[in-house]
Parts: sequence; structure tokens; C-alpha cells
Amino acid sequence: MTEKYGIVVATHGFFCEELIRSVEMVFGELPDVTSVALKGDMSPEEFAENLKDACTVYENRVIVLCDIFSGTPFRMAAMLSQEIPDMILITGVNMPMLINAVELRNFSEHDELVTKIVEESKESIMDVIKALNE
Repeated sequence: MTEKYGIVVATHGFFCEELIRSVEMVFGELPDVTSVALKGDMSPEEFAENLKDACTVYENRVIVLCDIFSGTPFRMAAMLSQEIPDMILITGVNMPMLINAVELRNFSEHDELVTKIVEESKESIMDVIKALNE
């Protein structure tokens, strides 16, 4: 691993793979970023095993970005976090969040990294019409 933290994007379906491809259109290849897709025919246990395999590649220094709070990817990651104390787990993944995680992962320590990713990602969500009219 060349990065301080690996990043695993874990989502329902192939959203995770396409999200990574979209960010690569802007930044080029993303080292130490991988996806774990929950496919329609996959059991939660199979997904959990795939997620664990992806996280251990990064020697358990990993940021897991999930699509929705309480969904299967999140629940399996939350259970896995009990085995991986340095895991960072954030839900609501979108393109700005993945970009923030990629940019910040080498420059901040655990607690500060979580705060920065969440706060900067929140700032990317806005009512554009309202902002333009202010």
C-alpha cells in the first residue's frame, strides 16, 4: 500500500464501481481505492466476506464509504469495524466525498480525517437556486 489509508467504496449494485470511474475521469487512476458491490444475487454474508478481504488488503488502515445508513453494505461494514479498530466508516458516499477522501487521506490523522471528510462533503450539497439568488 502506498497511501496512508486505503479506500473501499461499498454500495448496493455497481454504483461504487461507476463512482470510482467517474472520479478517475477527473483525477486519473486512484491508487489504493477499490469497490465492493452488493449484487442482487449475493447474500449479506458473501458481501461481508468480500468487504473484509478488501479492507485487509490495506492492513486495516481503511476508509469505508457506504451509500446509505442502515443498508446492507453499511451494516456489514459496521460489524466489520468491531474487528478493525482503525477503520473509518462514513455513509452517504457521492463524488465530492470520494474526492475529499482521496485528497485528505495522507494529510490528516484519524479523527481529524473523519471530521474533514464529513464536513467538506456536506458543503458540496446545496440549494443552487437559493445560492444564486442570494
